[in-house]
Amino acid sequence: MNPITLFLTAVLALIGAGIGVLAGPWAGAPFFVIAALVAASLKMANTWQRFVVLRAGNLLGVRGPGLFMIVPVLDNVVAVIDQRIQTTAFNAEEALTR
Repeated sequence: MNPITLFLTAVLALIGAGIGVLAGPWAGAPFFVIAALVAASLKMANTWQRFVVLRAGNLLGVRGPGLFMIVPVLDNVVAVIDQRIQTTAFNAEEALTR
């Protein structure tokens, strides 16, 4: 979970707990539900990442970089693409052909 999502979820859960203590547990329950939805729907891609998102099995798009939301039941992140350059060491003999 990224830091922004963690912060928002914690704030909503604390508000729900505070209202639950002051006004009763049923008054704070909606905040816990909203906190769970925020935790499941907010995603964050780093600068070098792209997320492939499917909605009900069909391609919705490629998201990133940055913060984006998905619908928890309908959307699914199926792949995280790393766009950083990766170097591989090899000998000159391996690169020679006949």
